[in-house]
Amino acid sequence: MTTACSVVGERGPRPGPGAVPQQWPSDRSFHEELGRWRVAWIKTRHEKTFADELRDLGFPYYLPMMERTHRRPDNGRPRKAWVPLFPSYVAFAGSGPITPLYQTGRLHRILPVPDQERFVADLEAVRRVLASRRPVAVHPGLRPGVVVRIVRGAFQGLTGPIERHDGGWRFWVNVEMFNRSLSVQLPAEALQGP
Repeated sequence: MTTACSVVGERGPRPGPGAVPQQWPSDRSFHEELGRWRVAWIKTRHEKTFADELRDLGFPYYLPMMERTHRRPDNGRPRKAWVPLFPSYVAFAGSGPITPLYQTGRLHRILPVPDQERFVADLEAVRRVLASRRPVAVHPGLRPGVVVRIVRGAFQGLTGPIERHDGGWRFWVNVEMFNRSLSVQLPAEALQGP
């Protein structure tokens, strides 16, 4: 199942009641927490509340979200909502006591991240794709294909498979820890020579 959504910004919902930032603290590099990243597998639809609880307990986290528009069943009007890219998962870092996380009643278990460098690179790639403000599609599984390094544009330095799509190119970001992939339309200048 593929989910296509528009992405409005890298920080998540606009400020307002109940707004949860995608990354906290927002000015911190994922590399600063290298070796301390873990993944919380939590109850469905509890991701934002759990992220708030992580923030209250002082755990840095990353919860990438996208804006999805759907029709309300009662009146058919469009409704926008911010939803997690990876439902039931929240990446967090820190070495503090984790007992309070289980006491929230939202946590199934904490998954270790065996390849910290790869995970941080995947998180950075996701953050950069969302920051590009291009429409993103989420896909189950990892995308096979020839891996290329993007040499120009907003995705410069990222690596991943590309494929022809509707007369252009789509770039894929595989996130191994979540067994998901993102695809985004690749700007033409990223593949052009000097």
